[in-house]
Amino acid sequence: MWYIMCTMKNRILVSLLALSIAVCVLSPAFSQEATHVEEMFSIRNDFVSQGNGMPDHIKKARGTNLSTLERLFDLNTSALTMIEAYFRIFKIALATESEDDPETVQILNEWLNFIRTQCRYDVEYFDAAMKETTDIAVMDQVNIAKLNSEKLAEIALKGVRENKSRLRK
Repeated sequence: MWYIMCTMKNRILVSLLALSIAVCVLSPAFSQEATHVEEMFSIRNDFVSQGNGMPDHIKKARGTNLSTLERLFDLNTSALTMIEAYFRIFKIALATESEDDPETVQILNEWLNFIRTQCRYDVEYFDAAMKETTDIAVMDQVNIAKLNSEKLAEIALKGVRENKSRLRK
């Protein structure tokens, strides 16, 4: 299982590196107007960082704490998948030079709104999970995951605003 997670993480990292190069090379002006993309790279790194430490915490946990940490890992992976999907959509928009097309902006914003909605559900879970544990290490992981999800929701909202503002130009 660890091999599969590492392989998936490597694929995500390679894809994100390719996207960052595409953003910088294909459209420097656009990338300056889309600061949410840079912030999304940063929060992605925060999710990856937490995910890298999760297997050690999971090995030490028992009972409800084990279930909570496994769920955190799943939600972390889900968030990374949502970010990666947005990057792919964004990359396609850049490659086809349709980033200013109203239909493309609508698709980008629908995905960002989906991310925001999912983050809200995740935060609700984290609040409930916090009430179910007294283990400090588990509480720390829940807090990190909650903060990451809240930041991702804020970045997604910023992305919607930035995408909409580009249509008005």
